[in-house]
Amino acid sequence: MMDEFSRMVTGMYVGLENPSYVTSMLVLRMAMSDKVDYCKKFDHEITFKDWPCIGLPEAILADRAELLGHQIENLEKNFAIRIENTPAYRGDLKSIVERYFRTIQAEFKPYAPGVVQAIKEKKRGGKDYRLDATLTVKEFTQIILNSVLIYNNTHELSSYDRDIDMPTDLPCIPIHLWNWGIQNRTGKLRSASEKAIYIALLPRTDGTLSELGLKVFGVFYNCKELIERGLLHRKSASRQRPKFKVAYDPANAEKVYIFHSEDHSDYWEAQLSNRSREFRGCSFWEVWQVQLEQKITRSRYKINANLARADLEQRNEDIIEKAISSRPSTQKSNAQRLSSIRNNRNQAITEEREDLKKSTQIQSSQNAKVTDNIIPISGIKKAEDEESTLLIPTYYESLFDEDDN
Repeated sequence: MMDEFSRMVTGMYVGLENPSYVTSMLVLRMAMSDKVDYCKKFDHEITFKDWPCIGLPEAILADRAELLGHQIENLEKNFAIRIENTPAYRGDLKSIVERYFRTIQAEFKPYAPGVVQAIKEKKRGGKDYRLDATLTVKEFTQIILNSVLIYNNTHELSSYDRDIDMPTDLPCIPIHLWNWGIQNRTGKLRSASEKAIYIALLPRTDGTLSELGLKVFGVFYNCKELIERGLLHRKSASRQRPKFKVAYDPANAEKVYIFHSEDHSDYWEAQLSNRSREFRGCSFWEVWQVQLEQKITRSRYKINANLARADLEQRNEDIIEKAISSRPSTQKSNAQRLSSIRNNRNQAITEEREDLKKSTQIQSSQNAKVTDNIIPISGIKKAEDEESTLLIPTYYESLFDEDDN
């Protein structure tokens, strides 16, 4: 992300994610925040003066894909930032950024192994550039960060279109143009807390209330505000479950932000509930992957369950058909058959009890055989008289003997 007036690089993203609103969100968040902590993560020690781009821009010009939609409207509405989108296939309308992509690649391509070549098909016996890949994402980010810092602080814009009031001793270097523009053009940029910018940039979705908590992407969340207001208790008269607008960070599934007012100005911070404890420490990308794998597993076992149920139904039908075919014929009237139900039931109970009695006797005899095979522990003699082992020892005689002495 670059400033149009000074050509200053204000934000960047280096990663493996495809261009999307999420990657644009990361760039915008970095562009509006302090860069000192970001550079420290990549072993760069800088001060605010080295990269003084902090604050809210007046307008943002972006591709039609990444920042076109309702997601970016939150930033536009909350901070009065004008969002402009280029038409399709018109990258020339933001030529400043497109040109810098070529400039920054020219600085590391001759030296970095595994750089993508223009020709995708190699000749027979030729070398595949993919086998030379060496840099990790962090190391590649360090290279890009070095190039950005050098560009912002030393690169001279030879074809820069100077305004009439610019002093002749002002070098056409991005950081100098930025500092001069802050003093003589816009003044101090509008500021906002990093948390407010972070919440405004997060993608939004709908969350549904239930007895288990707020359900977002199949994951349940709870917060004290929902409990105190009794929102988790569903009224019997209401069939439709209430919904809330929710902001979520794709990189962190531990918490979401619930907007409870109509203008979405206030929010509650909800934590992952115990019902969804399996997703602790996960991102939403990991949550979606786990849910996909679980869905595949359920589908696989559902097929087995359907086959087993079909086999069960067939077995039951066979048993019923066999019972119908073997049903004895009778000459009794319906009244006689109904009157004999009690006697038949008592007879069946008697037969069932006899069967249980026989099975219990068989089990007892088997246990007795096992007991006969028990070998006693050596060194312990069985008492001849079992009752003698239950006698309580007394010491009266010995006590009286001592008194007599």
